[in-house]
Amino acid sequence: RTKKKGSVEGLLDKTFAKFPKLPSTKEENELFDEKNSNPAYGEISYEAVDALLSVVDHNEDDVFYDLGSGRGRICFQIAMKTEINKIVGIELSPTRHEIAILAFRFLKEHSDEVNESRLKLLCEDLLEEPWEEDATIVFCAWCEFKIELFEQIEVKLDKAEKLKWLIGLRYIDEIVYFKNWKIVKKIRVETTWGSQQLQIYKRRSECDEEENESDVEED
Repeated sequence: RTKKKGSVEGLLDKTFAKFPKLPSTKEENELFDEKNSNPAYGEISYEAVDALLSVVDHNEDDVFYDLGSGRGRICFQIAMKTEINKIVGIELSPTRHEIAILAFRFLKEHSDEVNESRLKLLCEDLLEEPWEEDATIVFCAWCEFKIELFEQIEVKLDKAEKLKWLIGLRYIDEIVYFKNWKIVKKIRVETTWGSQQLQIYKRRSECDEEENESDVEED
C-alpha cells in the first residue's frame, strides 16, 4: 500500500506531524555524556536514504541496523521501500524511543510493510546489543560521537562476520577511519542540520588491494 512513488514520504510526513521531535531531558543528556555520545539530534532526508539504497546492494536476506535510530524514520523508510526482512533500530533516548513506538503503531495501520515480524525498535545502549551477530548492513549517524565510543564500536565491527556494508554520517571533509574498513563512496546529502556526507564502507579484505583512499568515488 505504500510502494507508490511519493506515498512513502507522504505517509511519513503525516506520521511525524502527529509525533514531532521533543527535546531530551536533563537525565537523558547526562546518559549520553556517560556513554560518550551526544544528545544532539537530527535526521537525514528521504533522498539521502534513497541514495544509500542505490549504492548498497540489498535483498530480503539482509539484516539492517540503525544505531541511534531516534524516531525510527530511517527504519520505517527502509521497511516501506525494500524487501529486507529484518530491520532494527537501537536508540538510547527513552523520549525518542517513545515517539518511535507511537509512530510505529500509527504506521502499522497504514502500511502492510511496517509490522513486528520484520521491524523492531529497541531502547538500549548500542554497545550492549549484539547487533554484530547478524547485521549485514549498519547505518550510524556518528557526527558527535567521542573517540572512546568509536573505539568500542570498532571492536564490535571486527566481530561482525556477516556485515557487508557500513554507512556513517560525518561533517563534510571529516572522515572516520577504521583499520579493517575502507570508504568506497562518499555522498553529500541533506540533513535537518545542513549538508553532510554519507560515507559508505566495505571491508578492506573485499576491496581491490591496489585501490587507495584517494580513489573513493564522490557524488
